[in-house]
Amino acid sequence: MKRHQAMALAAILCAAAGATHADNLAFGTSGINFHVVDLTPDDGATAGFAVTDTWSELDASLIRPQGYRSHETEVLGLRNFTAETTIYGAHAGIGVSTVLGDSTVTYSEPALTYTFASVRGLQEITLTVKANSQLVVDGNTFTQLSGWNAANEFEGGVSLTLRPGPSGTYEDPFSELVRPIDYSAGVDAVQPFQLTYANSTAEDATIRLQIRDYFYYSVDGAVLAPVPEPATYALLGVGLLVVGAAARRRKPGKHDRRA
Repeated sequence: MKRHQAMALAAILCAAAGATHADNLAFGTSGINFHVVDLTPDDGATAGFAVTDTWSELDASLIRPQGYRSHETEVLGLRNFTAETTIYGAHAGIGVSTVLGDSTVTYSEPALTYTFASVRGLQEITLTVKANSQLVVDGNTFTQLSGWNAANEFEGGVSLTLRPGPSGTYEDPFSELVRPIDYSAGVDAVQPFQLTYANSTAEDATIRLQIRDYFYYSVDGAVLAPVPEPATYALLGVGLLVVGAAARRRKPGKHDRRA
């Protein structure tokens, strides 16, 4: 094999190695539980709650110099659903489980061109809490960042809010938790949470649990480069071996040397 052919093959292998790289992450909520505490156990009335409505929506947008794509979905009622969009290799998606409150946002960015990504999801659960009942909502937020290059900064997190009134009302929340994602940690994590609402009145109350997952990412590939994966080093090594073998075959022997 001629030397320039060997070098070309090595370049192709190295390019293929770079193409296999992808920054990817996932985050959301899981293991949501609802239960009540009787605030007046001696009055003979039973504490309780009921789910009366659910509503989910998502908005995913990806922008590249080559184009723009967005995906919006609204879902009424409790059901499993996923939505996703891909443009020039960048992928964003969100899923909501039939388990109340469980949600997952994913994002993958394999390319090095300028990109802006926005992924936002909302799951709203409307509940009726009986008189003299305290609603307790607990579960976990999770992040899977082991596939993400910590040098590529982003803004993202999970917001959980207990808010009074039916859908479409905007009163101040009873209880709220905002948990940003620590991209610099670059590791997977599970963190528990708990929200409470006490209905100490003699009337049933309507409240909403709102779960928002959000992610915003902007990067200039000319400035930030990905950390090579093990496969990258392996393919690079193969390319270098090919070049080395070709160079050895090209060394002139003593009978080939000109006077």
